[in-house]
Amino acid sequence: MLNENPACADAGTTYSEFIKMMHLPSQLAHVDPIVASFCGGAVGVLSAFMVVEANNAKAQEKRRCQYCEVS
Repeated sequence: MLNENPACADAGTTYSEFIKMMHLPSQLAHVDPIVASFCGGAVGVLSAFMVVEANNAKAQEKRRCQYCEVS
């Protein structure tokens, strides 16, 4: 029995069927799911790294003495 909610795909649903159910472009069905997962994970790691670096820069700026800045 298929689930009525397309966001909750059954375990028996293939990748191409899921793409069709979500009304996504059919070209996405030709992408290897492992490659897509790897790329998505890499984007997540890089995004997290950028957030950490931005927070570190803000913290360093707060610690800096405003009278010691070299112009």
